[in-house]
Amino acid sequence: MALRAVTTAGRVASKAAKAAKKTKKKGNLPEGTKSRSTIRGAQRKAFPDVYADPRLLAEEAASRTAEELPAMKQLFGVNREELAGMASERGLGAESYVQPPAKARGAESAQMVMGKANTQRLVDILAEGEKYPRLSQGMDAWYEMGPAHQRLVSLLGPEAGGEEFKRLNTIIGIMSANSDVPTEMRRGTGANWLNNLNRIDDFIKYGGKQSAEGRPADMAGIPGHFAHKTAHGVPLQNYLAAGELQMQSPKVPTYIQSSLPEELGGSWRTPVGDAHWSRAVGLADTRNTKKIKGEEVVPGESVTTPELNTLTPWWAGISEEVGLKPVPAQARLWGLASGATGVESPVGASKLEMLSNMIMQRAKELGVDPETFRDYVLTGGKIGLSSGGILGTMGAFAEEGDK
Repeated sequence: MALRAVTTAGRVASKAAKAAKKTKKKGNLPEGTKSRSTIRGAQRKAFPDVYADPRLLAEEAASRTAEELPAMKQLFGVNREELAGMASERGLGAESYVQPPAKARGAESAQMVMGKANTQRLVDILAEGEKYPRLSQGMDAWYEMGPAHQRLVSLLGPEAGGEEFKRLNTIIGIMSANSDVPTEMRRGTGANWLNNLNRIDDFIKYGGKQSAEGRPADMAGIPGHFAHKTAHGVPLQNYLAAGELQMQSPKVPTYIQSSLPEELGGSWRTPVGDAHWSRAVGLADTRNTKKIKGEEVVPGESVTTPELNTLTPWWAGISEEVGLKPVPAQARLWGLASGATGVESPVGASKLEMLSNMIMQRAKELGVDPETFRDYVLTGGKIGLSSGGILGTMGAFAEEGDK
């Protein structure tokens, strides 16, 4: 029997709904929101608002939809709607980087979220997204980076442009671990720029703290990171040494592959199981508790490989029910449930749109031509601007307010 793409879970009483309009808070559902778990045998409700009425989740997310600025259209020739059109024409692509072993047992925590009620809840939430095209268009195309790849092809040719894009995309993707998107882009473009200068050792040595003694002045625009060595530095070194990604956890590899065009090996078969998606599907409520430094913590981290292998076929069915592929469906759910899972920033702008806005803003700060700066960022300093003076000191992007 086909799943019903209608709202049936977590109904909110009319009184609470009226109060919601008065008490709505940025990044959170209104006080008084009712929720009832749709997972039989769940250990907890770590993020209770994920079980709220899907209509209310979508309404809250739509209220935080990012304004579409003209930067992406100017720099890459597409607006939000046109990029969504490109994304809708993609196939599933290559086989996923993450493959289950021949005799995989599966994960009990994942199996528990695959019941009928919880499955229907997720279908309902995704279906609600259709009512808010400004939000759904941006989220459905969140991983579509084709225009950036094509710009590098026009600059360097098909082979060199493809290799340049894959390297930039991988380095930025490695920086996504425990980072928000602006941080991953600043650190990723900075690391790529230093690598092109044969100075990746500077990034490894000084990339952790901006206040590190001896940190080169031209790294001022590269943010530090609390997990620099383990989450970023070691994987980056391994990647550059081997020429291919060598990571065991599934989130970053699937994130990197999802941002690749199909012709470069991109795949939209396996959802990117980051922490917010894990919380939205209910994994934080079915996992066993963990202790860190003697204290119990909410198990709301990104998916494990056994969990992802168990959930991937199930998620493909949910995605198909609402006319999406697994990766765009993951991104849409990320946006729609963002208020419930702890995202407070605006949603609805794709990765390419966010990159475009950052390029435009930084070009304005530096007083340089945005199109020229775009090429400088994409090529890691090889094309576009002089390597001397202030233009050689930003690694691509500076911290907010750093000029």
